[in-house]
Amino acid sequence: MKNRDRKSPTFANINLIGPCNFNCYFCIGKDVNLSANYNYIKTNFKYWGSFCKYLELCKINEIYKIYITGLNCDPFQYFYLGDLIDFLKEKGFVVGVRTNGYLCLKKTSLLKKFNGGISYTILSLDKGTHYKITGVKEIPNWKEIIPKSGENVRIAIVINKYNIREIMSLLEFASSFKNINYIQLRKISTDNRFFELKEDQIIFDKFFEEFKSNFKKVGSFFNSDEFMFKNKRVCFWKACRKSCSRLVCKNS
Repeated sequence: MKNRDRKSPTFANINLIGPCNFNCYFCIGKDVNLSANYNYIKTNFKYWGSFCKYLELCKINEIYKIYITGLNCDPFQYFYLGDLIDFLKEKGFVVGVRTNGYLCLKKTSLLKKFNGGISYTILSLDKGTHYKITGVKEIPNWKEIIPKSGENVRIAIVINKYNIREIMSLLEFASSFKNINYIQLRKISTDNRFFELKEDQIIFDKFFEEFKSNFKKVGSFFNSDEFMFKNKRVCFWKACRKSCSRLVCKNS
């Protein structure tokens, strides 16, 4: 189960909807039964009927940091991403992004726009393993992407049955970049596919037990243990449950 015991929210998400360029088997978007008609990749945010209300709710709750992410797609697929970033910043928000990195080299000008940091999900550095997880063999050129991403970069690594033997090498790789200040090892979460994803969750727990026996705990972040690895903070994230409502913005 997700941990829904977060106190007052510290940020908000914009979860974009549309067909993704990856097909990760554990994607939380697969928990939601969306028809093919739910595709907003090319819909201008000006036509999101409840968007202004959403931003007003954020400010009322003193939330001024917004992450652009995807419910079942990648934010860099969004046609109006640059305009959306500019709009949010003009409204006084700090804007970050969570992305799989696949399109970043084609849209490097957008990387400079984010003043709230960039979070990259790195799942594997092996093409075969990457294909098993995402359905895509091509791996983003992280050695070129990450140095172009500013000073506030976070790496998320989703531990699963395919990449478990690669986790330590992925930590080594992520730790080699000076501008990466935080690494998050994520446990797969789901609202309704518990049996299907149980093996992956057990694998996470076993790896966590082994890791903490070899590395000293230095703190915690929302009840998730943090360690130091090669001078980088590493957090074992067990899916924080968010005590907030979801507002669906449809076309006006």
